[in-house]
Amino acid sequence: MERFVVRRARSPQSPRRARAQPRAYRQATLESLKASARRVVVLEDIKRWKAMLELPGQPKENLMEALGELKKKIPSKEVLLSTQIGRTVNKMRKHSDRDVAGLAKDVYVEWRAFIKHHSDRPSIEVKSDPKTEAFRKKARKLLCEALDLEVVFIFTS
Repeated sequence: MERFVVRRARSPQSPRRARAQPRAYRQATLESLKASARRVVVLEDIKRWKAMLELPGQPKENLMEALGELKKKIPSKEVLLSTQIGRTVNKMRKHSDRDVAGLAKDVYVEWRAFIKHHSDRPSIEVKSDPKTEAFRKKARKLLCEALDLEVVFIFTS
C-alpha cells in the first residue's frame, strides 16, 4: 500500500517560522574591540610602549609592564614596519635582566610566527563614513591651528 502526504492550509493557531529579516549591523567602538580582540592595535599605545622600552634607565617593572602589554597584542606587518617596534623588542632580548630578556623573546617569537603564518592574508582596512572623516579632518585642523602646528593629513578619504 502506498503512503501519501496530504498538505492542508495552516490554521491560525499553527506556529510559523520567523522570516529572515535583514541583519542590523552596528559599528563597533574601539574600546569594545580592544576587549575582545588581540589584533586591534592602537598606534599611540605601540609608540608609548616603544618609548618606555627605549628610554635608558627604566626600572624592571616598567619594562615588564610594557612587554606584557605588547604580548597581549599582535600587530600587523605594516604596524611593525612603520613603528619598528619589532626591532626594539628584539634589542630587549639582549637585556641584562633574565626576566625582561625572556619576556622579550616570547613576544618576538610569537609575533614572528604569526607574521610568517599570516603573511599571505590581506590586511583589513577600516574606514569611516565620509561625514565622520570630514568631521575628524576639521577637528585635526582646528587642533593644529590652536597648537600652532603644521597641518599634515595622514588619512585620506
